[in-house]
Amino acid sequence: MRPLVCDARHAEDVKRYASLLGTFLSQYSWLNDAYVLDYFVEQQWLKLPASWQAVLSAVELGDLSTWLETGVPVQGRFVWPLSLMCLAPAAKLLALSRSPVASPAGIPLLSPKNSTGTKNLEWPAFDLHGNRNLTHPFRKHVKLKKQHEITRLAMVVELLAQKCGCLHVLDVGSGQGHLARLLALDKRLRVATVDLVGSHLASAQHFDRQAVLHVQKKKAAGGESKTAEPLGDPPQHVELEVSMTTTPAELEQIAFT
Repeated sequence: MRPLVCDARHAEDVKRYASLLGTFLSQYSWLNDAYVLDYFVEQQWLKLPASWQAVLSAVELGDLSTWLETGVPVQGRFVWPLSLMCLAPAAKLLALSRSPVASPAGIPLLSPKNSTGTKNLEWPAFDLHGNRNLTHPFRKHVKLKKQHEITRLAMVVELLAQKCGCLHVLDVGSGQGHLARLLALDKRLRVATVDLVGSHLASAQHFDRQAVLHVQKKKAAGGESKTAEPLGDPPQHVELEVSMTTTPAELEQIAFT
């Protein structure tokens, strides 16, 4: 729907999309925040507008599924209110694409400079018994699902940084820093992280030290080639709440610390 990289040409389109999405989520926040487990406890049914209740109480489950899938309401005894009729189509229109990218080679924008082929741009194969594309320091404390995610994300960020001539990366909502650690130590990018939870940052710093120490011990024991490229600098972790009042200058200052 929108380009992967946003420049001045796409700024207005992105602003318009963000405005529409904000309006939609604000209007239906009561529905978005509802939990199935609280259906009876919180009396979720009574929160629906009366016109919605009249229609939904008379709709067959199969017809409801068809509406959610196609956005076309099934005609019945009641006329569907416009707010309900438009809900599914609007949600589909505003949703980001869920189509997986088969390979970074399929994104011409991210092709490395001076690349003569795409054989090195395939996603690493995923191993259910452990992601061997990550060395031990980057697998430690990281579940398989997260290993799969950070392997691909790190590749995309690295290629994007090459494309833009960028050396600094800011990871907002970094958690325990697994992606940031891979980008900083292995990809040798200058990485700063921001997270609201201080305990996450303490864990991230602890895991950073473990990763660096592991590699140093392996080199000292002769388990890694002396000519191997050195590790990058560990990420810089900052505890901060990013809010509407946070300015770009503040984030830039953290990124370039």
